[in-house]
Amino acid sequence: MIINENEIHIYTTGTELDEDTMISYENILSADEILKAGRYKFRYLRDNYISCRGFLRNVLSGYTGKDPSDIIFSYSE
Repeated sequence: MIINENEIHIYTTGTELDEDTMISYENILSADEILKAGRYKFRYLRDNYISCRGFLRNVLSGYTGKDPSDIIFSYSE
């Protein structure tokens, strides 16, 4: 996918996904994302985080051509 100048792509996703999709999303998360997901006290929050991050990785993969699990995020204060 390509974003042309003066173009915006907007995506939405649901967070209540079937077990197979959740497993596939969890398998592409980084180690730090897995740790963060594990810190959620309630399962629905954990599943929400995994579904959103997995979806984000798949969308970015479409733009970059990288495998979703190879995308590296960096964070700063």
